[in-house]
Amino acid sequence: MKEKLEELNEQVTKHSRVIFYVIAGILSLTVAFGLGQCTAPVDREVLCKTYKDDAEEAGRQLAECRRSKVSDCDERLSQCHETERAACQESLNQFRERCEELACQE
Repeated sequence: MKEKLEELNEQVTKHSRVIFYVIAGILSLTVAFGLGQCTAPVDREVLCKTYKDDAEEAGRQLAECRRSKVSDCDERLSQCHETERAACQESLNQFRERCEELACQE
């Protein structure tokens, strides 16, 4: 029984060392990758040009969006005016007909 317990302790020690080495390896690779990313050379001219190009493209898209929105609003307003004008004309016609009917009755 004592021999089995000692053998089990040896296996646990051996496995814990393997696990420790694996975890240490993963951590060292993670740190190395992080340091490599932090110290990577940065070309500022390329970044600035990309930023300027993106800003110009966003400005063009915004201007196009505004133009389309304005034309959409103008179209809706004209439709609304036409609808209201037609409804108003219909009401006026009904009013005139009733006035004529009342005038005939007198």
